[in-house]
Amino acid sequence: DALDPNSFSPFVIRELLEEVNIATEVYVKQIGLLHDKSTEIGRQHLGLVYEVGLKNRNISIKEQKLFKELKFESIKELNLQLDAFDSWSIEIIKYYANI
Repeated sequence: DALDPNSFSPFVIRELLEEVNIATEVYVKQIGLLHDKSTEIGRQHLGLVYEVGLKNRNISIKEQKLFKELKFESIKELNLQLDAFDSWSIEIIKYYANI
């Protein structure tokens, strides 16, 4: 079933593996949909939001030229840097900050 949340896991994992090497167990949880009417791109697109969890932090960047560094930050730390993010990321950070 195309709407079964479990059927999206392989897609999400494949997208992650394009960017990073993962040498640990991964879980994927479907969170919901995001539609941001405040920007032109947001009005034309619908975001699928997933939470990805790792058993440990054993991951690395595949393309060093595209990404400076890989680091883990808390929601509290991300919330202090909202001006560095796009509107969709800001909405997701705010969502997790208010849980």
